[in-house]
Amino acid sequence: MSARFRNAAAWMVAWPLAIAMAGGVATAQTAALAPGQVSGPEIQRWMDQDGFAIAGVTTRGCFFMIRSRVDGRRQSVDCPDQGHPFTVLGQGQVVGNEFCSKFTYPDGRVADQCYTMYKVGDNKFETRVGTTVHNVFYRLVR
Repeated sequence: MSARFRNAAAWMVAWPLAIAMAGGVATAQTAALAPGQVSGPEIQRWMDQDGFAIAGVTTRGCFFMIRSRVDGRRQSVDCPDQGHPFTVLGQGQVVGNEFCSKFTYPDGRVADQCYTMYKVGDNKFETRVGTTVHNVFYRLVR
């Protein structure tokens, strides 16, 4: 488990305790979203509704399909510069207004990154790390 996931889990456990000890009431304080930015609660709704099923293309030209299931977040990838398509099992969760995921690929590389998501078209989205576009995807909805 990455430090980012451990820190998020610890915060989710500590937050109610801190409020109870302070004897106060929590107020919703959220940072303003940039134009087109998808909120954390919206991403969580996608996770709860359909496993946040998406398909898209990376900036390297790799095609992917991803969906969360009970056993984790399953990612299937087909890259033009690799021999065969592959599927890996990883993890993913909403942290604030970002989606954080972690996958280990067949060649041993580990991708452990948080992304901010932006709506850029009809059911079309971009993930960004800072201001850099990481990939473009479509939600797979009925």
